[in-house]
Amino acid sequence: MAIHSRDLLSLPVETKSGRPLGKVVGFFMDPMGHKITAYEVGHGLFTKAVDHLISEQQVLSISSAKMVVEDATLKSALGGRAPVSSLRKTKLQGV
Repeated sequence: MAIHSRDLLSLPVETKSGRPLGKVVGFFMDPMGHKITAYEVGHGLFTKAVDHLISEQQVLSISSAKMVVEDATLKSALGGRAPVSSLRKTKLQGV
């Protein structure tokens, strides 16, 4: 199943246990590998505020209805593991 970029942007994101994190407001792509490497999650497309940065390895599923991610921790796109709350306002550097 393919998801168009306009549908991916604004897709609701929640943890495995059902905790809502917001909506996809952006993403980072690896031009060499032709794949998404991280998702920016926030509360609106117009504010551009990023609350969470979610590595693609932490995504459990994506459907046309929602994205489901790991519960307790998210892998930071900068490396290492961090609690969901500590990823607030994190920016990718060098991407």
